[in-house]
Parts: sequence; C-alpha cells; structure tokens
Amino acid sequence: MFDLSLIWRLFSAPESLWVAWVKRTLLRNESFWIAPNNTQGSRIWRKLLKLRIFTSPFIQGIVRNGQTISFWHENWLSLGKLIDIIGDAGPRLLVIPLNATVSDASTPTGWRIRRTRMRHLDTVLEHIRAHPIPNAANGPDFYLWRIEAGSYKDRISSPHTWNQLRIHHPPVQWWRLLWFNHGIPRCRFITWLAIRNRLSTGVRMRRWGADQACVLCGERDESRDHLFFACPYSFTVWSDLAGRLLRNRQTPDWTDTVNSIQTFQGDRLDTILIRLVFQVTVYYLWREQNSRIHRSGFYSASQLVRLIDKVVRNRITSLQYHTDPKLHLLMQRWFTVAPP
Repeated sequence: MFDLSLIWRLFSAPESLWVAWVKRTLLRNESFWIAPNNTQGSRIWRKLLKLRIFTSPFIQGIVRNGQTISFWHENWLSLGKLIDIIGDAGPRLLVIPLNATVSDASTPTGWRIRRTRMRHLDTVLEHIRAHPIPNAANGPDFYLWRIEAGSYKDRISSPHTWNQLRIHHPPVQWWRLLWFNHGIPRCRFITWLAIRNRLSTGVRMRRWGADQACVLCGERDESRDHLFFACPYSFTVWSDLAGRLLRNRQTPDWTDTVNSIQTFQGDRLDTILIRLVFQVTVYYLWREQNSRIHRSGFYSASQLVRLIDKVVRNRITSLQYHTDPKLHLLMQRWFTVAPP
C-alpha cells in the first residue's frame, strides 16, 4: 500500500517537492503512464512503474482545464482508458498524438477529433462529444481515488483499496475461536496452525523421512488429532481445564471439540474463558511436546495444568477486568470453573 500511496501522491500533491523532482528528472515532463521501464531511478521508482497496471483503475481524472490529464492513458471518461478501448491504432485513427492531454484534443468550440467510418468507435466518440469541453476558466484538473465500485474520494484509503485488490474467500467457521480481543498472540498463532493442520506432527514429519512418535504417551502415529486431544496426557490436561465449562460436551476428538467451542451457548464470560483456555492449552501442549523432543525438561499433567491456570489468570489480570464493566466478574468466574 505504501507504493500505491506514492503513485497517488504524483497526482494528488503537485505542490510536493518530491513530485516536482520526479516529474522533472525521471518523467521529464511526460506522463507517468507512458514512462519507459528502464534502469533510470531507484529500485522503488522501478517498482512504481511496474505497479502502473494495478494502480490505473483506481485513479479517476476530473477534467477542468484539461491541461494535466492524459487523453489516452488516464480514466477521465466513464468507459475507461481510451488507449485500452480503441487500441494502439487510436492515435492514428483519431489523429491525436499519444502524449496529448485532454485540452490538446479540444478547441474552445468542440473536440478536435477526426471522423471515422469504423462503426465500433461510434459509442466511444459519442461519449467524448458528450463530455464537457475543457475550459481554462474552470481551474486545474484534479484526481479522485476509487474507494469501491462507482465511489471515489479525494484521498487514498488503504483498507478499501486492499479490499478491492485481495482475493476474497468465504469466512471460515472457526474464525471466532482465534480472532477475539482477549486472546494471547503467541497462543493464537499456534492454534491457527493447529486448525490449519500445519504443525510438524509425526505424520507430517514422516513425509520428510523422519520418524517421530508421540513423546507424551508413546503412540507411534502422532497426528494433530492425536495430540489434541486423543492422547491420554493431553486429554487429562484439557479435561481438568475445560471440564466445568464444556461439561458433557467434552470429547477427545479434535473436530468435535472445535465444533463444541464454535457452538458454545454459555454467557459472555464463559465464552471468553473457553476460547482463551483452548488457545492456551493448545499452545502449552505443543510447547511441552517440543520440550520433550529436545530433552529440555518436562511437566507432569498436573504441573502443566497449574502452569496454564497461571497463564490464564495473568492474561485476565492484564485485561484490567476490574475496570471494565463487561469483564469485572471474569476473574471470579475463572476461580469458579478453574481446576481445584
């Protein structure tokens, strides 16, 4: 987005010293859209030139005196860029130079456009003739940035621009398990990897030629579903921490556990706690597994439960729950449902 904002600055900030230097030194008073892709300029400048194809649809020229906007290479008609519509033969067909501005293609009384017998150009020519003729009394041209389809503003918007550039996918059902304000970033990241099944478990390591059994219980086929929570060690930890929240919905099956948390029907405090406990448990079980693989010590199930309980309490304390009316009973609720 930083690169796009620099390109936008070329059109929206003519008083800028950097813009003046670029136009005089790098563009040599030519249009940005037809500047050659050569080795002149810095690496950033060369990158800006490569981004022209992505930036062009976002910049809409508003014609006043017509002395700035390129006739062929800028979006000043609702149809789009004329060079894309008519093609490279356009300057020859209409007898208007490739580097002409909109004012160069007009006179005080009309448009300086050559008649043509090509029927496919009739619609384009009608749009041009219907457009108001540039007039010096109207003031300088200016540009707008596309916020969404059919909507433009006089400033760039990073969120709206990114939303138009990115590839859209339907929301996943499990997003609420991860993206809530009360989670811990490192725990959220590991949980995201677990949900995507991208953790380096034994099953995945075997594809790379490494044999890795579950170091928590000795099971040979260590998979994501085994580690969370089919493994007796991990299920013991999970049961102690989440048993009073999930109650009879508690299960060692990974898919059922995720679905149970997604469809959890408790109040707001219990919903926050079950999501937080789930993330922290996944993180510390994964950390315990790695600690044992690298022989850096290990915790018993009861020790790990106490550690996770402490982490949850610290996180609740960091939320300043006592000053937030919506969270002031959060610690009290955790004391009620936490393992004894």
